[in-house]
Amino acid sequence: MQATCATFLRDQCQNGSEAQANAVQFGMSYRYNHDHSGGNLTNFAMDLGIFMASRGPYAWLGYGWMGCGCGWEYDGKMPCDIYQRPNALDLDYGAPTGLCHETSTSSGVFVRDWTKSTVTVDCNAYKSTIQMKQNAAAAVLRA
Repeated sequence: MQATCATFLRDQCQNGSEAQANAVQFGMSYRYNHDHSGGNLTNFAMDLGIFMASRGPYAWLGYGWMGCGCGWEYDGKMPCDIYQRPNALDLDYGAPTGLCHETSTSSGVFVRDWTKSTVTVDCNAYKSTIQMKQNAAAAVLRA
């Protein structure tokens, strides 16, 4: 998604965009082990950053249909309990105070303020940062 990161955010961080006007499911990047007995999130911080930067009022972040065949797919080798739930999903980032915007100092860098945090997505470096505000719990998530 790095190649389309800036284009996606430019499109979706506008009033009336698909992300702002519709229910949208954002996926989490995941890679199975070679035998499907487990796996790992491959870029969770960036997935969360893009989700928080562009999401509208009806959006969710998750695995989609992955795991619906656990117990029987891949000759029964795929267990049902291999999907992680990062602690960052349980933090209170507040509510968005507006849409994300591309910074004037660097093309490809997007910022969105929330009441308890600020999300920055750098599409050039393909990194995101969620900085909690002073009166919120002290936590930083960096990609």
